[in-house]
Amino acid sequence: MIRFFLIVTLTLFFVGCSGEERVTAGEKPADLIDKVKMTNILVDLSIVESTYQIKYIQVTRYNSLLQKEADSIFHSNKVSREQFESSMGYYSVNQEELKDIYQKVRAEIEKRHKQLDQEN
Repeated sequence: MIRFFLIVTLTLFFVGCSGEERVTAGEKPADLIDKVKMTNILVDLSIVESTYQIKYIQVTRYNSLLQKEADSIFHSNKVSREQFESSMGYYSVNQEELKDIYQKVRAEIEKRHKQLDQEN
C-alpha cells in the first residue's frame, strides 16, 4: 500500500511540476507513450523515488537528484519529460487506462520485492 501511495505521489509530482499546458479532456497526444512503456517508466521512477526517500528525510535534499534520475530514466526509454507529462495528462483523464497502468506497476514492484526477499 505504501508503494502504491509513493507511485501516486511521484506521478502527481511530475505532472504538477510542469507549468506547461497539458492535454485537454479526451485529446490523445500524437506522441502518447504506450501503456507498457509507461508502466516500465513508472516502475523505475517509483523505485528511484523510494530509494531517495529512504536515504534523505527532506524532499528538498533529494529533489534535484530525483529530477536528474528521472531525466536519465526518460532518456533510457527514449522519451522526453514533455512527452511523459502529456502522456500522464492523457492517462489521468482516462481513468480506466491509468488504473490498469498502476495495477501493473504495483504488480511489478511487488514481484521485484518478492525476488529481493528470496535472494536475502
